[in-house]
Amino acid sequence: MSGKIYGQLRCYVTMKVVYLNDQFELQGNSVLALGFFDGIHRGHRKILELARDLAKEKGCSSGILTFPRHPVETLRPEVGFHYITTFEERERIVATLGLDYFFLLQFDKVTANMPAEDFVNNILIKKLKIKAAVIGRDYRFGYQARGNKEMLKEMLEAVGGEVHVVEEIRENNTKVGSTAIREDLMNGYIEAANYSLGRWYSLEGVVQSGKQRGRELGVPTANLDLPVYKIIPPEGVYCFFALFNGKLFKALGSVGGRPTFGEYHPNIEIHLFDFHGNLYGKKLRVFFVHKMRDIVRFNSTDELVEQINKDKDAAREYMDAIPESEIERNLACCPYAHPEPSDFYVL
Repeated sequence: MSGKIYGQLRCYVTMKVVYLNDQFELQGNSVLALGFFDGIHRGHRKILELARDLAKEKGCSSGILTFPRHPVETLRPEVGFHYITTFEERERIVATLGLDYFFLLQFDKVTANMPAEDFVNNILIKKLKIKAAVIGRDYRFGYQARGNKEMLKEMLEAVGGEVHVVEEIRENNTKVGSTAIREDLMNGYIEAANYSLGRWYSLEGVVQSGKQRGRELGVPTANLDLPVYKIIPPEGVYCFFALFNGKLFKALGSVGGRPTFGEYHPNIEIHLFDFHGNLYGKKLRVFFVHKMRDIVRFNSTDELVEQINKDKDAAREYMDAIPESEIERNLACCPYAHPEPSDFYVL
């Protein structure tokens, strides 16, 4: 089996994951980043890194306070919210940033109806001993999102705390934010989404047995099950990197159906370059690097094979031009290129 092992795949994480309950109180003071942070994009990283750095200056524990699931799932379950990053991915990406704690508050009907003042007094001050909060400019909290940065600042300053508001990043008059990234991904603007994220967008699935069409055409493919509640970019042929067993492979793949064979059920098929082995039943993480073209129906399998070979050549050329430093940078914050956090607490 070919593929390259990168140094960043061998790091150790010490972040503690804590589910809050009525009994928990943090021992010692904290500096916390507050928000949901879907995507952990470039703007989010500014917030999280400032919380980490302030905590070091103040001699406090650093952390993030967030929800396992997006509030929309509780408040408007009919919407069918799709994530840029799953809960596990958020946890693991945050772990690469050097924070001490990943605090989780279940967002249920009780939390949804919690007055903003109670959230600050009972959660932030009493439980988490907060000395400084780091937030984005649009941060809201409490029942019907009535709490804002002004209320938070007034309440924390009254007990000797601070609030640091991190201004948004703007590119071409557009805010770098989860909403814009979500739209870019759903519209197939992969490079734009990746730039805002600060890394390649990725997803993970288990390789399923298929109809062996790729193998019959001389291009064996891994068929991934589609992740539930995760954004799937639109139909098309893409350049990928694929991470399997700690090794990174260049890959060509498609999202969508197989119109040449009259099959329109959506799926993800990946052909790993220079791979020889069995992937069935194994987890495979794929990184969306570049959309090459739309999926089209060919008049014959010969035409399809001819196009696939052209795609393979074009994909190799495109990916061979990516600097090693860029690959290293992307893997440094890959959510599954690191071991699980070493400590897990349900308190």
